[in-house]
Amino acid sequence: MTKDFIAICAATLTIGVGMWGLRGHPPGASPQTTETLRLLADDPALKIASERSPYMRNER
Repeated sequence: MTKDFIAICAATLTIGVGMWGLRGHPPGASPQTTETLRLLADDPALKIASERSPYMRNER
C-alpha cells in the first residue's frame, strides 16, 4: 500500500515536471515583432481609421 502511494506520487511528480519543462516557459516575442507592433500602435493614421470604422468602438 505504501509502495503504491509512493509510486503514484513519483509518477505524478515526474509528469508534472515534464509538463512544466515543456509548457512552463513559452518563448518570448522577438524584438523585431515587438518593434513592428509598437510602430503600428503609434501610427495616427491607423487610429483615425479605426475611430471612424463602425465596427470599432472607442471605450474612452
